[in-house]
Amino acid sequence: MSELSIAEIVTRPGTYVLAVVIFIVTELIRRVVFVIKPTWKKQEPPAKPYATRMAMIWHTLILYAIPVFLGGLSGFCVTSEFIFGGIQTDGRVLLGVLIGFLSGYLVKVVKKAIAAKTGVDFEKLSPASATPAGGAPQGDGGDATEPEEG
Repeated sequence: MSELSIAEIVTRPGTYVLAVVIFIVTELIRRVVFVIKPTWKKQEPPAKPYATRMAMIWHTLILYAIPVFLGGLSGFCVTSEFIFGGIQTDGRVLLGVLIGFLSGYLVKVVKKAIAAKTGVDFEKLSPASATPAGGAPQGDGGDATEPEEG
């Protein structure tokens, strides 16, 4: 097989597929952990940002390491020609780590850019934050017992 340049490797469809899969698996891990440990979620602004020290470690270190780890693991375990071409194991692991880092980093950058332009807070869009602790959806749908003005 002929040697591929870095530009050819990065623009392969398999690279994008791997990046999307890493992002999805990372989000799945994140959601499962938040179901198991709800105290690890970020707190609302009046309170401390993190309820526990482990929540701080989770948000500042582990969440950023998961996609890098998944990329390296996929480089070690996956031998697909579609994803990695003819790259040997060491190169696959390195490319997987790079793809994992970039998938996590680019998602963070894109979310911040969208939030800056539109004012959308992605943390508040998660399904877990759509309803308060009581279970009733928030909103000003009105109260049935209030008399209407007229």
